[in-house]
Amino acid sequence: MLDVLANTLASSRLDDARVQAQAYVASRADTAVAWADVGWMALRAGHAALAREWISRAAAMDPQGLQPQVLDALCHMAWRDGDLQAAGRVGARALQRKHERAMAAFAQRPQARPAEAAAWAAGTRRFIGLSLFGADAWYGESAVATLSRMRSLYAGWQPVVFVDSLVSDPLRQRLADEGAIVREPDASWRGLPGRFWRFAVIDEPSAGLVMLRDVDSPPTAREAAAVAQWVGEGQSAHVMRDHALHGDLVLAGLWGCRAVAVKGIGDALAAWFAARPRHPTHADQHFLRDWAWPRIEPDVLQHDSVFAWHGGRDFPQPAAPGEGNVGQSSAVTTTMQLPGHMPKRGTVWWDLTDTRTGQVLARYASPLQHGQWQIKLPPQAAARIKNADLRAVPVVNCTPKVGHQSNLRGVFHGEI
Repeated sequence: MLDVLANTLASSRLDDARVQAQAYVASRADTAVAWADVGWMALRAGHAALAREWISRAAAMDPQGLQPQVLDALCHMAWRDGDLQAAGRVGARALQRKHERAMAAFAQRPQARPAEAAAWAAGTRRFIGLSLFGADAWYGESAVATLSRMRSLYAGWQPVVFVDSLVSDPLRQRLADEGAIVREPDASWRGLPGRFWRFAVIDEPSAGLVMLRDVDSPPTAREAAAVAQWVGEGQSAHVMRDHALHGDLVLAGLWGCRAVAVKGIGDALAAWFAARPRHPTHADQHFLRDWAWPRIEPDVLQHDSVFAWHGGRDFPQPAAPGEGNVGQSSAVTTTMQLPGHMPKRGTVWWDLTDTRTGQVLARYASPLQHGQWQIKLPPQAAARIKNADLRAVPVVNCTPKVGHQSNLRGVFHGEI
């Protein structure tokens, strides 16, 4: 039902959206949360007035501010309005509600016995866990840029990138050239959503300190200074929040820990997913809230520039001029026209090549809409295509993975 509403909002059919939102709310017992859900969707679609109407309904049904989803929506609306102080206040209340719920649920669950915990030996290596899956050029080229920055900012840390079969061999080699260990997940992890694979570094026997990061968020000196402060002070875990939308207890791509503090995370994930269906896009945040936060909270360093919640302190270093928040990602969408009769929609498989040498750097897939081929890239890669240093070359009789067989035929995989 929410997918239909999202499409309706995207096409700006607001009368239809109102009807669909009413139907969704009527189907839910928690009406305040339901109104917050649809209000947040309207915000994301750029319909501020409609979002305000729906989020105001949610707030009226939750006057005591007991529902974190409602508080999150109010925080996001305040941020969109430019009221950062209000966003910080409401966001801190949302974090407190999430904390109270997570700790109460944790207290009701059986925990590892002391003998089991003692068996988890502390390793000495420092790992950075990342996941890269699919054939999206933005993530692939961002991963290369992120690893390049990690080489300069995180000496002594070993990045490990977990990939699936759609990550092409040339791209895997470029990741390795930037210093990463590139591997596909073990069988026990393969059935989990790709964004969880990076957590596998925690269960590595040699892991001492671990950071978990997003491939599309190149680190900054501000982030590295915060990490250095954590390592120097020696807390069991580190959490960062640097934007009004960083309203989770643990952001899946902005935290770190002593591996021994959360060993057994693989088994815990398997049990957590087996218990019931999980959110399609936010499951990693929800798992960290439910399982990891109660374990790390007694000894966590929080760098939090927005909410100043629960002992959070500001970052030790300001952002450089023109630099965004910690964890920020940037993208440029380039639209290209392909010759000949184009499908109405579908997918274009293409090779990113070095214009000077002709070397294939990666194989990607991008959407085709109304005969136009859209490539989303990080700014530096987009600039190199614009300057003709790189070329995007459609692949005839392509395979998703260079050097491997596939049942795709021709350059297009779509609907005529």
